[in-house]
Amino acid sequence: MKTSSWLGRAQLLLAGVAFGFLGLFGKMAFERGVSPVEFLTFRFLVGALTLGLVVLIRDRGSLRNFPRGEAFLRCVVLGVMGYALFSSLFFYTLTGASASVTVLLLFLYPVFVALGAALFLGERMRAVQWVSLPLSLLGLFLLVSGDLEIHRLLAVLTGLGSAFFYAAYVLASRKWLVEVEPMGAVVVIQASAGVALALLAFHGQPLSRWTEILRVAPGPVLGAAWLGSVLAMSLFLSGLKKVGSVDASLLTFTEPLTGVVLAALFLGERLGFTQWVGAVLVLSALVLGSLRSFCKQAAHG
Repeated sequence: MKTSSWLGRAQLLLAGVAFGFLGLFGKMAFERGVSPVEFLTFRFLVGALTLGLVVLIRDRGSLRNFPRGEAFLRCVVLGVMGYALFSSLFFYTLTGASASVTVLLLFLYPVFVALGAALFLGERMRAVQWVSLPLSLLGLFLLVSGDLEIHRLLAVLTGLGSAFFYAAYVLASRKWLVEVEPMGAVVVIQASAGVALALLAFHGQPLSRWTEILRVAPGPVLGAAWLGSVLAMSLFLSGLKKVGSVDASLLTFTEPLTGVVLAALFLGERLGFTQWVGAVLVLSALVLGSLRSFCKQAAHG
């Protein structure tokens, strides 16, 4: 395997870990009176502003690396129809189903990615992926099986919608952003998602509501923006350029694994035997997914 492919896999694994902190930050923000849409708005706007300033300070000439023309419009679509939409559907699902069901539904997205990659990108699943995908899903089911409740049928539909639009985001990013610098793309995607959600969340709200959120939940907002958006999205897009769509979606199963571990460490949730078995299966699937490539590299050198 080429070094760039190994780097891409590492970036995607770390992206999943960074995304895994969002559940913890979200729960902290919600407990302080911040609504899901408000939380997402600040996550994306603060993330876009922070990363944009970092890029410009690091290199003022980097403006030329930001997407322009058609690439800019594609990033706007990915922000509004991708992140803003699937994130909103995900958090709406939480209001009608348990967190476990919500996560299970979202992480059906690798199935949609596999189908879409075969239909639109010409990527066929390898034999090892036919094993690692169901193994990952089984492991995830066991990992979050402690609280499977559905209060409204509509929540199932929105949960499936979150998986579908996340898969569409992955596939579109894989096709559209091959030649686009990841940092610039992340800034535009986040800004577009943030503006779209702000129009929804703060329409008719006084300016004081913005400052109130920053006052009562600065830690969760900044954590979600910097760790769960800037770092996670940059790593994901960078890794996606080096690794196939199906592998990318499988490698980010570190996200729910991280979320469960953080819940045990900081929220007092206990891991039973079933959850440990699920964690082992998810980790086994991650190892299995890279084993063929590792053996191939070893054989060549």
